[in-house]
Amino acid sequence: MDQAALMMTLRVIHIVAGVLWVGAVALLAFFISPAIAASGPAGGRIMQEITRRKIGPYMGAMPGLVLLSGLAMYGYQSAITHGAFSHSHFGMTLGIGGAVALVAGIIGGAVTGRTAQALEKLGTSMQAAGAAPGAEQQQELKRLQDRLVSSARVVSVLTLIATALMAIARYT
Repeated sequence: MDQAALMMTLRVIHIVAGVLWVGAVALLAFFISPAIAASGPAGGRIMQEITRRKIGPYMGAMPGLVLLSGLAMYGYQSAITHGAFSHSHFGMTLGIGGAVALVAGIIGGAVTGRTAQALEKLGTSMQAAGAAPGAEQQQELKRLQDRLVSSARVVSVLTLIATALMAIARYT
């Protein structure tokens, strides 16, 4: 594969995966997670269904594809220009956007993803018990739901900032 075809392929992967990541995070952060939290016990069943449909691997794959393809393109441009690209306004803006996306990916995996797993585990144990959840379980459920929503919102804002930086980079 020649360099132009490789760069086009990486760019398509980067943009499509980025659109899917940003859209999914925003949808989860501002609509789905708050609706699940407000749905009481029914929210747990919805969360289990979303988990069954493999949202975890999806939410891991999209940022992974974005970050890897972005790093590959940035590295290639820096290499062929002997570092001049990374010192240009365009390259610096893309670099800052990439750093913001990396932070979003780390928070998404370390906080949001782990919190979603803990919520799913708690929901499964509450459902298996068959009885109404106790006060302690309800407190833990609320704490995890609040943490999920707030961390997803942080990731959503960061991905939107990264997207905006990528969009304006050529004009800086």
